[in-house]
Amino acid sequence: MLTVFETRAATVLFNLISSQPADRCYIVPANACPIVLLLVAKARRDFMIVDIDSRLLSIRRDRVLDIVSRQASRPFGLVYIRPYGTDADPSAFFREVRALRPDTLIVDDRCLCAPDFEETLTPEADAVVFSTGPRKVVDMGFGGFGRIRDDVPYASRTLPLDGPDYPDIEALFRETYDLSLAESDWLGTNRPVMAWPEYSVEAVRRLGKVRAHKERINRIYDALIPDDAKLPPEFQKWRYNILAPNRTEVLEKIFAAGLFAGSHYQPLSRDRREFENAYALHEKIINLFNDFHYTDEKAEKTASIIANCLQSPP
Repeated sequence: MLTVFETRAATVLFNLISSQPADRCYIVPANACPIVLLLVAKARRDFMIVDIDSRLLSIRRDRVLDIVSRQASRPFGLVYIRPYGTDADPSAFFREVRALRPDTLIVDDRCLCAPDFEETLTPEADAVVFSTGPRKVVDMGFGGFGRIRDDVPYASRTLPLDGPDYPDIEALFRETYDLSLAESDWLGTNRPVMAWPEYSVEAVRRLGKVRAHKERINRIYDALIPDDAKLPPEFQKWRYNILAPNRTEVLEKIFAAGLFAGSHYQPLSRDRREFENAYALHEKIINLFNDFHYTDEKAEKTASIIANCLQSPP
């Protein structure tokens, strides 16, 4: 097994995809970060967007299995993204894919999960990717690493940051991050600012404090927000996530109070009928902050605003 360390997790995924045969098409969930499509496009590889499951919130497994079985002559890659950092094990699904198409490149994208420096590869996966970049569980401002099977090609590259000519994807990037590509080190193929031993020790050191803080803030949200608005506990590992039918109103009141929240991720396609589950989630989802920038007082005020909005008549 190969361990790779780059400036960003996106760099790991880009290098991995760029090192594979050029005819491989990558299957990506509709609720992925737009950077995933940007890097696939920059690698000049084809991609296919698939809707998410309304319960699991990850890629629709039945659609993936149908695609790989029906197009038997086309090589595929699967970028499986764990929604909101869930630890739910996808190995059984990976085995189903392998049974139909043993040649599929399977990537377990755990960028919203806590970084794990002890774990080996996810069973049946060819690679697993973690991130300590901005807005991740451990936010070191940089850093991504992966574990890759020994027989899977991987080569690091140094490239300029210019994006591919995909204006629709670039527009999604701007809407998601309020940044243009020129303003964001979205790929980052320069070398990391720390060596691997120093980086891994520092990330592990921070992780314990991060978990304690998140657990404390999450308890505040748990106590004050109505139960029927909360996503199940397995989806509360990254930020605290709720569903609000009046999402826009809730967000406006949070921002008006000088507080913050997010609503990730916007579907990667404008086709609402094809990606109805991804749109249904995005239209209600609110990601509540629980990092070191968010104090107990801020969490209490945020939760109170949400509770009042959800109890107000429509």
